[in-house]
Amino acid sequence: MVFVPICSRSLTCIFEGTRAEVLISFEQPKTYDEAYGCRFEISFVDHPIRLSTTIFGEDSLQELQLALFNAGALLPTLKGASNWRWNDRGDLGFPIKI
Repeated sequence: MVFVPICSRSLTCIFEGTRAEVLISFEQPKTYDEAYGCRFEISFVDHPIRLSTTIFGEDSLQELQLALFNAGALLPTLKGASNWRWNDRGDLGFPIKI
């Protein structure tokens, strides 16, 4: 299945001791039976690391909110990655509460 993002954000972090560029991209919400799903990918630009997950909600707005929340919660927990930055800011700009 081809991943076609509708939006993305560039971030930086320290990964295994060196600065790394990371791109997080979100796909358009899709209908799955009675729920909506939003897939997002986390790609380390200079490393062969790509993480992908789909978050589900009751409607397209809820699943997009949940995808943004989960992305923001997941990034700081990635093994080997620290000091996350977005536009030279310490916060990543993702919601921390829904």
